[in-house]
Amino acid sequence: MKRILLITITMITAFGGFAQVTRDIVQPKQFVGRRINASGEITKEYEAHFSYTEEGKLHGFVFPEYQLTAWFYYTDDYLTYDAIQHNGGYPEFSEVLSYYYEEGRIESIYHEWSAMNSNEYWHYIYDDYGRLNRKDYGDSPSSIYAYFEYAYENEGKTRIESYYTRILQGSIFVWAVRNIKTYQYSDDYQLLSVRTDTYNDDGEVTQSKLLTYSYTPAGKTEEQIEQTLVEDEWVNTSIMRYVYDDFERVTEQQNGTWSQDNGDWNINKKVVFDMNDDDLTYTVSFYKKSGDEWTWDVFANQTLFFESVLKEQQRALGYFVYEDMNGMGNINQFVFNMEFTETPVYLSTQENNGKRFCVYPNPGNDITHITAPVENAVVRFFDLQGRLIQAQPFDFTTSISTGGWPSGVYYWEIWNGAQKEASGKWVKD
Repeated sequence: MKRILLITITMITAFGGFAQVTRDIVQPKQFVGRRINASGEITKEYEAHFSYTEEGKLHGFVFPEYQLTAWFYYTDDYLTYDAIQHNGGYPEFSEVLSYYYEEGRIESIYHEWSAMNSNEYWHYIYDDYGRLNRKDYGDSPSSIYAYFEYAYENEGKTRIESYYTRILQGSIFVWAVRNIKTYQYSDDYQLLSVRTDTYNDDGEVTQSKLLTYSYTPAGKTEEQIEQTLVEDEWVNTSIMRYVYDDFERVTEQQNGTWSQDNGDWNINKKVVFDMNDDDLTYTVSFYKKSGDEWTWDVFANQTLFFESVLKEQQRALGYFVYEDMNGMGNINQFVFNMEFTETPVYLSTQENNGKRFCVYPNPGNDITHITAPVENAVVRFFDLQGRLIQAQPFDFTTSISTGGWPSGVYYWEIWNGAQKEASGKWVKD
């Protein structure tokens, strides 16, 4: 197998255990996709094109054949407007996301989607530490259908998410909990488990599931195991495994179920990812197990792109798959030929120290630099008492003036919307 291509957001190299930016952002400018059936026949070809602002932010992508376009607009480095338009066949639709910020955080999002003739509204409320406290959902600020509440325990290493909707009780509507998710994190805030308890209208737990995670030494997800609570005992149900190459890119996603017969996992499906770095061809293939043999499997709405391409590409390809789902037929492979704004850079685990979220130099003094493979990100710094010192939005990289801060230890977090992407410590000399 050829080396997997690492599509870099920023070029980073090790320096005293932390990274320095040494190259501009490497961006895709187009790709050509091919669908191939079990006989090796190309059943469809299509292409997409990407454009960027002068600052290097994604401005748009276009699928010409499917008349699908997307445009992104920014204000003061904030992503404020995101528009999708599809005019080629069923279903024709337009989709608009408008983002509003307050103190460097997402305050609300409006989502207009013509295909469902619907408007969605999300409102975010944070606590004094910059953590998400509540998230409301409805079609306007005055019409809320559901909401999420968040509680934090054990210095934030336990996060409890409660989801409420309105139910009819007698002749009036009341709020009722529908499920509660409990997230457990390690001391360095790596996700260890997620327990989901589902409730009925009477407030009784009807189902409990547990997801547990294990990681590679570089911090990549190695296994995700699902269990179900049966008569006060956790019973194995399914597993997802990931296989990585030397560049920590996923080469296989394996799926299986628990076998009561032999008391072990039965891995019966897999998706194989292969990037040829000679011709920049990225291939996704689907397999199932028949007896002791691996044979072709038919594509069935699986997640193709999770860590392998930029989120904008993931979204574009997601729309393509959604649009053409009914006419795919016996598809076993997707092959994409990538073109970039410059030659892609390959990084090993040793060269980037297994880290792509970087706050440097560390220890530091007057200026602190931050790099992250995330658009629409927010970095937050806290003192040892958990008080928010500074929050600043950015796309991929930014710098913060820290010269006026007292010497000592600080905690930092990088968030993408309501999702914390990374965290760590920073020392001021």
